[in-house]
Amino acid sequence: MQDRRLFPRYSFSSPVELRSRQGGHFDAQTSEISSVGIGLLMARTTVLALAQGGPTLTTGDQFELIVAGAVDPYFGDSLRVDCRVGHVRRLSREQYLVGALYADPSPAQEAEIAALVERARPKVFR
Repeated sequence: MQDRRLFPRYSFSSPVELRSRQGGHFDAQTSEISSVGIGLLMARTTVLALAQGGPTLTTGDQFELIVAGAVDPYFGDSLRVDCRVGHVRRLSREQYLVGALYADPSPAQEAEIAALVERARPKVFR
């Protein structure tokens, strides 16, 4: 079956850091990436801590995503981009899948995101 998405997603597994609007730091794991958003696996405690409009994280809540070594792994630079929650799905009692959209990335951030997407894209050998 052919994927017919406007912005294809690719598997992408990397540890990331999340920062709340209040300055809290949290760890998460990426699950997939596209040019417009990213899938994140989060612990229940992180979902509760990042919540802004109620007791749990909901659509529209915002946080900063930090992917260490994304720009240049040799020098340790990081991609930092603001994100907005698109959806939250509970996978188990302690784990959630959060789909986040990049919120107004700069041209430099867009280039870094494109490089990550390209790195995640499956390579086809002929």
